[in-house]
Amino acid sequence: MTCTFCVLGAPPFSAGNSLPELVSSLLLLSGIGMDVCLAWNSPSWSSSAEVWSYLLFGFAVLLLGRRHWIVFIPVIAAGMAAIYAWSPDHIDTTWHLGFVRCLYGFSWVARHLGAPAPRVTSLAATLVEFLALGAILGFVTLAGKGPMNILAPWVFVLAICVFSYEGGALSRILNRRIFLWLGTLSYGIYVVHIFVQARMINAGSVIEKLIGQPFVGSFSIAQQEFFGFGVRGAVFGTIMTLVMIILVVVTALLAHFAIERPGVRLSKALADRLAREPCNKGAGQAGLSALSS
Repeated sequence: MTCTFCVLGAPPFSAGNSLPELVSSLLLLSGIGMDVCLAWNSPSWSSSAEVWSYLLFGFAVLLLGRRHWIVFIPVIAAGMAAIYAWSPDHIDTTWHLGFVRCLYGFSWVARHLGAPAPRVTSLAATLVEFLALGAILGFVTLAGKGPMNILAPWVFVLAICVFSYEGGALSRILNRRIFLWLGTLSYGIYVVHIFVQARMINAGSVIEKLIGQPFVGSFSIAQQEFFGFGVRGAVFGTIMTLVMIILVVVTALLAHFAIERPGVRLSKALADRLAREPCNKGAGQAGLSALSS
């Protein structure tokens, strides 16, 4: 269930772009069922779901210590059941059950990572990496949008574990600088891609009015409806897709240096200061005790 206004570019402050939805997005509430559709920059639902998942994970660690993994088993079971029962699009749920989806997938990864690396040859590691890649492609092809896609975290967590050891040829290829940079920008690419697409469609709508010919609009591929530059044919649509990819990567790169890096530095500085405060208080109390004695 998605809000088409968010993708197509709604009029200012209309459905999907209202002031209450803006407040919800700024407070990171858009991924925990507070909205009725994808609002403003629609990928932000995942940022919301992830932040609240990380907070709950932190509380579990504080309360249970090394036994925090105990809570993952019921979360995984409950997550599967909730998505199967209440999500019409199964695992492809965002604002509706995005928080549940995030907890379900995150619990799988958190439960399995951290295991010692197995001692295998590079050839064996390469074979396992290709098998993991084949399993992903096969699963996505077979599951599609059906209820089987609820099992996606089971498949993807195996791939994450396999590639986390970085022992095969595919890992060596992915460790090249260009792929490392794309990996660094990957979340930024995800966050800005709808924004860039919407602005391109806005620009296309203006051009359409200026030239008096169709420039953006509805079109279908394999009986599925889309909205964009494909209305002018496959070649033009492909060219505009390539332009969009370039603009998305450039925008993510700018955001990385202007927002992400300063944000990481600020959060680390805040964390270091909070970590030093108990030590400073302890040192002060020790000093007072020494003076009093």
